[in-house]
Amino acid sequence: MPDLFRHRILLLGSPASRPEGLERVLVRGGFQVTETPSVSPPDFILYTPDAGAPNLADEVRTLATQSTYGGAPVFVLLTHGPAEAATDVLLAGARDALVAPIQLPELRARLDAHIRARTEAREAQDALRARDLLFDIFQEVSAAVRADEIFQTLVRRVGQAFGLSHCSLVLTAPGDDKGRVVAVYENPAIRDLRVDLGRYPEIQEAIRTERPVVIHNVHEDPLFATIRQHWNKQQIEVNVQAAVALPVFVQGRAAGVFFLRTEKGDPQLRAADVAFANTIAQAAARGSTRSTAACATSSSARAATHCTFRSS
Repeated sequence: MPDLFRHRILLLGSPASRPEGLERVLVRGGFQVTETPSVSPPDFILYTPDAGAPNLADEVRTLATQSTYGGAPVFVLLTHGPAEAATDVLLAGARDALVAPIQLPELRARLDAHIRARTEAREAQDALRARDLLFDIFQEVSAAVRADEIFQTLVRRVGQAFGLSHCSLVLTAPGDDKGRVVAVYENPAIRDLRVDLGRYPEIQEAIRTERPVVIHNVHEDPLFATIRQHWNKQQIEVNVQAAVALPVFVQGRAAGVFFLRTEKGDPQLRAADVAFANTIAQAAARGSTRSTAACATSSSARAATHCTFRSS
């Protein structure tokens, strides 16, 4: 699994005005704390102004709008001055303000609450985008007649959505040592390619268990131990980072795998991405069934020639 993400907090203002133990509490709380701006914007800014700082509202407004900080939320710690100053800094754009005496557990709780709210908002936005994308994909799929057209549409749209290096649909069955690649995102010309499943342990595992297989690092996961020995022996340089194999079911039986791989430097696949791809994988199965049924009931010989979904 990837390392736990640590939110980065940039400390600005007067070090002498900071509550005692501030950095220790933040680090123990899992935050990365720095006093030096970097190329990438921080997740939070904690600003402790000097006692009696003039134009405090203007300073906060600058921090909240400065492009260098990428719109990071500003938390102001008012260890000096009147409580009314909190109103001024909030109106100037601060996300939150605490006045003396500042309780560090309360600050930590407010930071955590903001992270939760931001995460929930992002997840809601992602869910809306996924819903719209699913609708768009299914609209495109509904216009396809042949199973190979359906499959190619699905792998293309999923590959584009997640910026994948590889996305394909492989037909196989439990116990088979070969698979048939029927659609490939990065090479649409491939429509009927036989492959040795011994090279793809994640596909074999997904078919065997009939469960999704998610491998975050193929260079360390035990499932790839045997194939890694082959890579080393043959001096094969493998740029693959992560692999996902999602079993596709037809009439209650595993009939293939929706197969995703990322390379080093590609965006990491999140759990929500895998769930979305799994929805598409099952749509592939329904699409193939629909296409096969349409061909079976068609009286047109020409239509029958378009029925390209075959068992492996």
